[in-house]
Amino acid sequence: MEFNLIVLILCMLVILWFILHYFAKPTVPISDRKKRHLWKTSLSTFDKDVLLFCNICEHLTSQFSFFCEYCSVACDKIECTKIADQSIRCKQQRDRNNNNASSNKHLYLKGNLSDTVCSICKSEIDGVHDVGIHGTKCIWCFKSFHDSCAKNDLICDFGQLQNVIIPPFSVKACRTSNAPKLHLKEITPIPEWKNWEPLIVIYNEASGSNDHEIATLFRRLLNPIQVISLTHRGPTEALEIIKLCPVKCRLLVCGGDGSVAWCLNTIKEMNLDDKVSVAICPQGTGNDLSRVLNWGSETYSCDFETPFTFLDNIISAETVLLDRWQIEMKYDHRVPVIRRLHHDKKLFMYNYCSIGVDALVTLNFHKARDSAFYVIKSKIINKLLYFIYGTQQVITQDCDGLHDHVEVVIDGIKQELPELQSVIMLNIDSWGAGCKLIDMIKETDKTFAEGHSIDDGQIEVFGVSSSFHIAQLQVGLTKPLKLGRAKEVQIRLKKILPIQIDGEPHFEIPCQITISKHSQARMLRRK
Repeated sequence: MEFNLIVLILCMLVILWFILHYFAKPTVPISDRKKRHLWKTSLSTFDKDVLLFCNICEHLTSQFSFFCEYCSVACDKIECTKIADQSIRCKQQRDRNNNNASSNKHLYLKGNLSDTVCSICKSEIDGVHDVGIHGTKCIWCFKSFHDSCAKNDLICDFGQLQNVIIPPFSVKACRTSNAPKLHLKEITPIPEWKNWEPLIVIYNEASGSNDHEIATLFRRLLNPIQVISLTHRGPTEALEIIKLCPVKCRLLVCGGDGSVAWCLNTIKEMNLDDKVSVAICPQGTGNDLSRVLNWGSETYSCDFETPFTFLDNIISAETVLLDRWQIEMKYDHRVPVIRRLHHDKKLFMYNYCSIGVDALVTLNFHKARDSAFYVIKSKIINKLLYFIYGTQQVITQDCDGLHDHVEVVIDGIKQELPELQSVIMLNIDSWGAGCKLIDMIKETDKTFAEGHSIDDGQIEVFGVSSSFHIAQLQVGLTKPLKLGRAKEVQIRLKKILPIQIDGEPHFEIPCQITISKHSQARMLRRK
């Protein structure tokens, strides 16, 4: 009897724990470090033009030394890092002293200056190019000072970062029974800052060459709470910060088209379309949406001479609307197996959706990238894999006769399809890593080409005859097969076929697909 009672109590406790944690409001964890630094062993682009000396023993550091990812403290050996952890303050995500904008003080760090002019007396800081530590700087506003001048300027206004940073005095944290670790409670408004529009940075560790350089750069520039990885919790954590922020925010997504679509979908789910505008730092393989919005085809193609230059581009970017298309898939539930294994689903599309050979090539690439044998992560190798799988389809032609296995209805009119191996529905004029299909037909159909925009509520439909046709399109030797323009497209799959939506591929069983406009997302286009 007692044993059964104990088991019953344990079961009730487990159920209670599950209810509290499953239905608990998502939280944003905050680091509770005091002086400890976040050490790494490689120089960042932020330091590449500066001779760095150990902040403890003042010896010249090497590429095998230690550097703090938050505040740029440098140490040449492990013994110096232990001393630095005890004696040098690091950037904090929150302020424990309850300061405000008028009482926030500089956080000084001696030496390793990138600017040789003192912000107070405007004269050169003597000895900045000599061996050793000279002068001092604030690791929040990045102003440089003579040691004597630093005593005359105590209040930090965050300089040119003021409009995009979340200052530590604005961050309030707490602990609860559901979240025993320290987590974000609120972000308080700052009346003195009129143009405050904080920037939240999300980076995808799996995109491109798996380079964390961007995350390091922005942790140095901003409050570390503003830089979040997609790997652990997806975009939810970053958007929870935006939800708690008292003003509109900007979101920088460092990743490929799939990462951007993931973030835009989560923004829709959390009803934050009016609260956030999205910029892109391209780190994927295709980066088609980034190209259309003028952020370039890769990270360092968008005026990234200094991190401040890129921040200026984000601040000055104009807000534009991007159509969000709903893709509804309905299955034949009269078949028992399909009824049990497949449920009708709704997805969102922002760039393009395609069915056929290009989706198959992308699917093969994703399988190769996710393989345990894919050890060397590089954009060059990614593009080489795409080339290999594209060439393979020239020979095998697994999607030959696609026109016999799909039906396409554009605005209620069934299309007579020519021989093709792929059907493409475009929302933006960039496909397959920069191939401008709409622009290609400008000579033969100028009205069709000039009538396109990313917010016109219409989608362009094209066909591709083969993998070799894709290769010709990539180098501009031919034109795509124009099928039409529509406000709604219906496609019926008669067999299992590869499909990709914004670069995310999978095999789809026979079903009825309906593509229609749903809403719009707010994006940032670089001027």
